[in-house]
Amino acid sequence: ALVGINVAGSKPDLVKTLVLGDAPFSLFFENYMGSWLQKMRAKTREQLREPVSVEDEKKKIASADPSLTAQQVENRALAMSQLRPESADALADGSFPDGWDAETNFRNTTASTLILQGDPNTGGFQPDSDVTRMQEKYADSTAVKFYGLGHALDYGVPGAPFDALKGFLDAHI
Repeated sequence: ALVGINVAGSKPDLVKTLVLGDAPFSLFFENYMGSWLQKMRAKTREQLREPVSVEDEKKKIASADPSLTAQQVENRALAMSQLRPESADALADGSFPDGWDAETNFRNTTASTLILQGDPNTGGFQPDSDVTRMQEKYADSTAVKFYGLGHALDYGVPGAPFDALKGFLDAHI
């Protein structure tokens, strides 16, 4: 989502539609250093020191959270196996958003934008204030909040987030 915000705002002619899934931009741009998010990124970086297979990662993820569905475990394991150590380093040391101006990117974006928000009470990272701020800045945006879903918006499990996404894309493409 953060890369999408930057690309859509810096190269608006390249982006027709933009979908942002629980994009907590204020955590990156306003309250990054010393935050719990930085600690989580440092932990992720440590996990990436050794290459991990999808199957091994699935075992770790499933044992850490038995409430996850098989599809959620699969999707998280795939995401973890594809994360490059350099990306985790930039996230952990805080340099990932260096030079990005979120406000300018919001104002410059001409793409129709769908803002999907998880529920902060169940693990969503994006606060209501971020959604309000984005909607005030984006020229054409729709926001949908999913109560009961966290940041992952259910990692590919069919349901309300994907129905909202399909409806948005059907209307804009």
